[in-house]
Amino acid sequence: MAFDNSMMMNSERRLIEFIPSNYSNTLRKVAGTYRYAGDYKVEGALLGGILRARVPHGRVRSLNVEGARAIKGVRAVITHQDVPGVNRFGYFAAEQPVLCEDSIMYEGDSIAAVAADSEDALADALRSIQVEVEQLPAVGSIEEALEDKIRLRENGNIVNRFSYEKGSYDAAGGTEFEGSYLIGAVKPMYIELETSTAWFENDILNIITTTQSPEHDIAQISRSLNLPPSNIHLTYPDPGGAFGGKEEIHTQIIAGLLSMKTGMPVKLQLSREDSNASTTRRHGFKFDIRLKVKDDMGITGLDFLAIADTGAYISHGPGVIEVAGAHAAGPYFIPNVKFEGMLVHTNYPPSGGMRGYGASEVNFALERHLDVISRERGWDPLEFRLRNALKPGMENGTGLVPISTVKATETMEAARMGNLWSARNKVAGSPFVRVGIGTASGMKSTSYGQGGDSAAVRIVIGHGKAGVYFTSPDMGTGIRESISRIASSALGIPVDHIEVDNYDSNFPSSGTSNASRVTFIIGNATLDAIKNIKEKAGSRFGERTGLELLDLTRDESIEAEGHYSLPKVEGGVYKKGDMIYSFITTVARVEVNTLTGEIRVTDLEIYPEAGNIINGVSFNSQMEGGAIMSMGYAVYENLKFLNGRVRATNFTTYMLPTVMDSPRILVEPIRGYEPLGPMGVKGAGELPLVSITPAIVNAIADATNRDLRKIPVEIESCI
Repeated sequence: MAFDNSMMMNSERRLIEFIPSNYSNTLRKVAGTYRYAGDYKVEGALLGGILRARVPHGRVRSLNVEGARAIKGVRAVITHQDVPGVNRFGYFAAEQPVLCEDSIMYEGDSIAAVAADSEDALADALRSIQVEVEQLPAVGSIEEALEDKIRLRENGNIVNRFSYEKGSYDAAGGTEFEGSYLIGAVKPMYIELETSTAWFENDILNIITTTQSPEHDIAQISRSLNLPPSNIHLTYPDPGGAFGGKEEIHTQIIAGLLSMKTGMPVKLQLSREDSNASTTRRHGFKFDIRLKVKDDMGITGLDFLAIADTGAYISHGPGVIEVAGAHAAGPYFIPNVKFEGMLVHTNYPPSGGMRGYGASEVNFALERHLDVISRERGWDPLEFRLRNALKPGMENGTGLVPISTVKATETMEAARMGNLWSARNKVAGSPFVRVGIGTASGMKSTSYGQGGDSAAVRIVIGHGKAGVYFTSPDMGTGIRESISRIASSALGIPVDHIEVDNYDSNFPSSGTSNASRVTFIIGNATLDAIKNIKEKAGSRFGERTGLELLDLTRDESIEAEGHYSLPKVEGGVYKKGDMIYSFITTVARVEVNTLTGEIRVTDLEIYPEAGNIINGVSFNSQMEGGAIMSMGYAVYENLKFLNGRVRATNFTTYMLPTVMDSPRILVEPIRGYEPLGPMGVKGAGELPLVSITPAIVNAIADATNRDLRKIPVEIESCI
């Protein structure tokens, strides 16, 4: 098997462009010269395509692919009968069919797949497949799912349910305030579409793909294709955006299956419309809250019901609802907390993980409810939050005492002293343009929490460099640069002698790129590897500095592996609760035209706390990018559905904020040092998503004096 001239093969099957420069990839992406997974060509690769159901609910009555197989240039047409292993995949539960047998649960279900020599032959073959479908009534909302008139599963539409209670909400004193809040479905509109190129060589299935979860991909490919995991090799350049949308299988299994059937390489890439209709989205949520508050502003009890639309299949639903439960009380000390979460099935695309992963959704409802109460009682919203802020040594909502530094109060105090909040009573607008100031706070865990988290890293010193190897992809967080700085500091070697490689599934397993975990978890594993390599070096070379080791190992190498596992703590009422958190408070300024309903976010002040900042440019980029994404959640983005089908199928119909909509953004980090983190860091990647959206909506409510209970905020609600 030959590659084009941008590639070469060696014993590790490495691609030239995958040998990373710690700093150049960002510049290449901005310049448009970076090569994503779909930009690589394998000689002789066929083109793959998928026939989708295109109906939200139904039964396949007949399927005839013989006409498609007869078309010139078609090399394979496959159905569920061609899947050699388990015809199911799914991150948490293997229930979504690779190719449907009979039941259709949403329009993106895969019916058949084709491999062909050309785009014309592929299109002709897909059109020639004859499928007869009996359409069935569809479930199109959380309310319809709960009514249970149309059952999508034998046991009903509620697929997952859990609850916990700390203390006793019913016994808590104070005045009770109730509220309901809605969050619409959102699609991660990444630049790079889902793609996989698969081929066999020496009994190894090789796949170049875009992913956040290499180990999980391999496990699912192995199960469906009936191949040992050791016979599956993934290579993955940095994804062109993911935001949780590439944690689930998309094209990997079908591309591999088409390659198995044809004996040739196959490239399968989705269109934007196909991606929006078939791959995962953020959950739509309905929240019911009861909060008990005393006259002195003290919160005594919280009762939270969270119902999430997990779509046709469960995907990441259990993890998202668990993270929502762990963050239900936000950055506050509330002595009595009751939480119930459930997932319901609808006939919409599966809901997966998305940046914030439940924490951002539940925090919107909580922070909006706090502002509603503040307005009703005539309280200062920031004073209300400060009165109840979590402090060191206090239990969080699940009854665990965080083992990390706790600086919720510091973020709120900084926001109170900022320009926007200080001048909030002096804002003025025109007769038809109202100005509003809003605030919100939040926290986000670092890692997978008490459910367990670990990573392995290998370090090799030799030939004038120190190589650091692990498997977690870089989604734009700057993980290679951060790990380079950690390794440089610990080894005493200049950063330009550190090479970080994280593109290959043959490297030590370091877990997925999500949960704000990679710098913290992988950084700690890197430090352990350095400790081990120093012990080895000490026995071989005596007390040598890092630079002396580089000189001594020019004709040989020394290597060691390091591991890190998240500490476990006792206590709490929820076994998957979290205990390492970063904190944030945001203040937003908006202008609302009460004649047209136009909303303009003009200013954001962001006060994040995530321990020590070792990569300032990357940190600020995370905050600023998260701000624009949060603005999209608040007033722009809506994955609209009509009659069970996705209507927002591309950038024309799915509205996103652009650079022209960007507000002035001030990021003022709260400086700190986390003793548990490498070089004092905590996670920051998801942090802006938890507070900025509610701050913007609270500002819109301040400007319009409207009781806003759902996002995205609709223009009609502002007129």
